[in-house]
Amino acid sequence: MMNSRWIMMILALVIAGAWEKSYANKAEDFAENESLRSATVGICVMDVKNGKVLSHYNDRQGITPASVMKLVTSATAIKLLGPSFRFHTPVYYTGKIDAKGVLHGDLIIRGSGDPTLGSRYSLQRPGLFLDNTLEAVKRVGICRIEGRIIADDSLFGDEAVSPKWMVEDLAWDYGCGISSLNYADNNYTLTLRSGEPGTTPQIASSRPDIPGMSYSNRLQSIAGKGEIRIYGAPYSLHRDLSGTIPARKESYKLSCSIPDPALYLAQTLSEALDSAGIYITQLPVTFRYLRENQYPLPSPTGNTLLEFASDSLGYIIHSMNVRSDNMYAECLLKRLGLEQTGKAATDNGTDVIRSFWHRNGIDTCSLIMYDGSGLSAANKFSARFICDVLMQTARDASISGIFVPSLPLAAKEGTVRTLLSGTKLAGKLRLKSGSMARVHCYAGYYTDKKNQYAIAILINNFNGSRADLKKNIEKFLLNLFPDNYFIIIFVLIFILLKDG
Repeated sequence: MMNSRWIMMILALVIAGAWEKSYANKAEDFAENESLRSATVGICVMDVKNGKVLSHYNDRQGITPASVMKLVTSATAIKLLGPSFRFHTPVYYTGKIDAKGVLHGDLIIRGSGDPTLGSRYSLQRPGLFLDNTLEAVKRVGICRIEGRIIADDSLFGDEAVSPKWMVEDLAWDYGCGISSLNYADNNYTLTLRSGEPGTTPQIASSRPDIPGMSYSNRLQSIAGKGEIRIYGAPYSLHRDLSGTIPARKESYKLSCSIPDPALYLAQTLSEALDSAGIYITQLPVTFRYLRENQYPLPSPTGNTLLEFASDSLGYIIHSMNVRSDNMYAECLLKRLGLEQTGKAATDNGTDVIRSFWHRNGIDTCSLIMYDGSGLSAANKFSARFICDVLMQTARDASISGIFVPSLPLAAKEGTVRTLLSGTKLAGKLRLKSGSMARVHCYAGYYTDKKNQYAIAILINNFNGSRADLKKNIEKFLLNLFPDNYFIIIFVLIFILLKDG
């Protein structure tokens, strides 16, 4: 009987050793796929509990992560600012209100970088800020403003986008510039109407309507799918449209960036007040406009009418990671710079992030960061780096219950809602995806009943189609945690105990 027990124990150890070796080889086997022959691949699978790397391939090399960069930004923000942090947007007035209810001064909105102001993704309804401001104006008896609505967009400076972003991205919603005063997700919908092939499509509508916008339209209708190009810089009210769109489309929608969200907010508030019968004598402006045209800036203090609070940072991060919102990420990056260094600049934010993780014992040599969202192709980090970040964040009991669920569930949510659909891993992995031209990446967590693993798969310059690559990644993930091993070990242990 004793010999039998020893044999079973030795067999279990042999199987365990063989499984661990097989586990370690899985990343290398995946990387040898023909479609990755000329690709740069980085893979890391790490046990969150003890930090042991279970499987890896080229896991120290810096690789462009695309939107997986949002995990670095959001993990740092929730650690340094805390999940209950909120942006606050004050509204105040200068001058005095006379006996007739006329304000002889300006109404000023001071931006703090809130990405959720008027956002359709906020827990608060989009029109709440305008309604609350209107109520506050009425409450103090203002019925006319002998002055202006001024958007104080000074806190984040005038650099609306990273200088490392591609010019062809800037006019689209995902490439929108940010301000310390953002509004309505900084994007609008441009609707085109196309006729027969060879004709020029017409601009049917803009929702919302952006005052002063103009377009150069060199589009052409074709019988195929079409390919549209839109060019336009932040603060410029002109957009250049070229390329092709499908013919005979009554409503062809494009999601575009608002050139100057702070100015648009001031205009929108001015219109809302005017509709409520509160006349304003001068046109709305921004601090940027006043400064560039050398006009005097209004007093930074006044009589506060309202202080509007955003959603909590915990919710903002969940919304950002599930939807992969670039604007939310850039606002968090600049706010990190402000909170930690006193200056809300992209470089300050990236320095804060790099210093924070270095102080926490993580090797940041591979981290090259030009934005908070991952839109720049010049960004880099390694698979080991992001797994270390994920491991430390998951170990922090004060935030792990908020951060880990902020990653979308595979086959269920966000940009990974089709990944692993119909498989045994559907709804079991939380992964942030990242993709751009010839870039396909994932990072996140797999949690079973006893263990939690940090996973990173970073791929640049792959051959073949993205669909085929995605299928190969699914196969890799499905083979990563072999159920058979656990079944065998369980059976052997059961036999040993029974025989004993």
